[in-house]
Amino acid sequence: MLGASAVSTEESRRAAANVWLRRRNVEIEAATLFRGMARSMERFSWPSVLVDAAIKAAEDECVHAELCDSLVSILDPALVKSTIPEPRAIRFKTEIALLHTAVSVGCVTESMSCALLIRMKKSTTDSDCKRVVSAVLRDEVSHSRIGWESLRHCNNRMDVRWVQTRLSQMCQMATTSEIADLNQSHLDLSLYGILPKLEGARIVEDTINEVIVPGVATVIGEGTRHGLALGAG
Repeated sequence: MLGASAVSTEESRRAAANVWLRRRNVEIEAATLFRGMARSMERFSWPSVLVDAAIKAAEDECVHAELCDSLVSILDPALVKSTIPEPRAIRFKTEIALLHTAVSVGCVTESMSCALLIRMKKSTTDSDCKRVVSAVLRDEVSHSRIGWESLRHCNNRMDVRWVQTRLSQMCQMATTSEIADLNQSHLDLSLYGILPKLEGARIVEDTINEVIVPGVATVIGEGTRHGLALGAG
């Protein structure tokens, strides 16, 4: 008969597995977005360095999904999982739609993810979870840069001040998604790389106020300082 501590450990591992399964699905969706961004960047003649970075990011996110999948199997071998699907083919009809996604995914979501992963890496003691967290963190930093460089590219060519008016909505949607990947239970799952909801929410809020909002303002302001024609779009 299992003791109370053993039961608690098994319950924690099952709960952690479910959170990492949700994370796997988020990585699959991210792969779809980056793949679609790469195709549209090429169609709109954006710099090849951005196209290549988005292609690489899509590949990275597929690897992340596989890492999460393997971690789920380790934490809870009995958990039934669907097969990892291929990223869907999506198309952005306008550069505005493409930039909106680039900012939302790169500047906002990936910046939040980086901040959370840094904290997760510090709290994680489980070796398998630490390996996955470290691998994902290494890639998310470069994924975030895709959003910032996309914003700079468009800021040199068109009026992008609308980004600031939509930034609050982008942050709100990303926050909802990121909070869903945090610990919603009464269990302490920090050793499995899953932060408590309140701590994660505080990190996300700080990232919005200290990184995302001032960062977007700075990039858009650079266009004014450099004398760029913001209305020429």
